[in-house]
Parts: sequence; C-alpha cells; structure tokens
Amino acid sequence: MRRDNDLIRSLLFEAEAMDDWLLCESGTIVINADQEDVRRGYHLLLLCDTGLFLEVDEGVFRLMNAGHDWLEAVRDETVWRKTKEAAGKVGGVGLDLMGSIATGFVKQKLAEFGVPLD
Repeated sequence: MRRDNDLIRSLLFEAEAMDDWLLCESGTIVINADQEDVRRGYHLLLLCDTGLFLEVDEGVFRLMNAGHDWLEAVRDETVWRKTKEAAGKVGGVGLDLMGSIATGFVKQKLAEFGVPLD
C-alpha cells in the first residue's frame, strides 16, 4: 500500500478537531474490514511510526506534540501544495522532510512579513 500524504494530513486535522484528546478507531487493522478502514488503520500506524501519533491502547491514538508541529507546518493550503510539488520534483520524500520543506515555505512567508529568522 502506498503512503497517502493527503490522508495523513487529513487524519492529523481530524485528531486536532476532536473535543476528546483520543482518536478511537474500531478495529484498526482487522480481517474483513473495508478498504477505507484498512487504509486509515495503516496510515494511523505510519503516524505512530514517525512519532506524530501514539497508540495508547489497541485502536486508540493520541496526537503527539510532534504531530501538532507537523500539522502547523502544513496547515496553510498554499504551503501544503508547494510542499507536495517540491517533494514530487525529486521523486518523493519522507514525512520528516515533508515537514522540513513546509517549514521552509513558512519561514519564507515570515521573511516576507519582515520577521528575521537567522
């Protein structure tokens, strides 16, 4: 299964928007689950692999501080689009580098507002 960075971003937004601090998925990876549930479950586990989510119990996840930071970097639609375009030009990159690319674009925007970062 290919990683879907848009789905990862969507899952982060979903977790952030919840009133509860836990995201519960019934049967994260189960036999006879429909394909969308399998995709979601797989991507939740990828988020755990990168430290953006933590699985606190089977099928129960929480958004980690690193996940909040990554989401802040990719929150703006223009930044996200540019990040995906830049990653695509080199054939794709990992989630850590996606966050770094997005942070670079955010820093560019801040510099345009006269905020020195160096």
